[in-house]
Amino acid sequence: MSYQSDSSPLYSIWTVQDSLLQYYRTMFLTAESLLLGLAANTKQFWPTLVLIVLAAILLAVWISVTTSRARNVQFAQQMIRWHEIGRVIDRPFAVFKDFQEAPNDEPYQVNFLDAGGSDTFAHERLWPPKQGWKFLRWPARLHMEIVLPTTYGLCGIAILAISLLSR
Repeated sequence: MSYQSDSSPLYSIWTVQDSLLQYYRTMFLTAESLLLGLAANTKQFWPTLVLIVLAAILLAVWISVTTSRARNVQFAQQMIRWHEIGRVIDRPFAVFKDFQEAPNDEPYQVNFLDAGGSDTFAHERLWPPKQGWKFLRWPARLHMEIVLPTTYGLCGIAILAISLLSR
């Protein structure tokens, strides 16, 4: 069997997860921008407050969903890395679904068919950093998962403050 056909389920898993992550980011950026834009253009305080509260709820959901999906993408990438060094995972889709159901903060144990036994995968959380500032190796992840949501949150606070001050 060729290398590509051996690894195609792994690449399929990674492609789907990465596409979902990009889609969710786009969806949240659009929705958050619309809510903040409407709040900034509302002349009355109470409608502004309602829009800012909705934006804050959406921001919390954004962070939760994209962090979880980024964890899935990271695991799919690790499965491909294991495959590339000859570590064979039996039933990769079942392993991936088990990983998704596992607790987020605990290392996940993966068993291989080869004589190598097993390995663990620990999700590298961006915040709070457990191992110093190691996550800075991924500047896009830093911006998409920390800087951008923080900026949107600060914009919401600024819009609310301006609305309060102009009453």
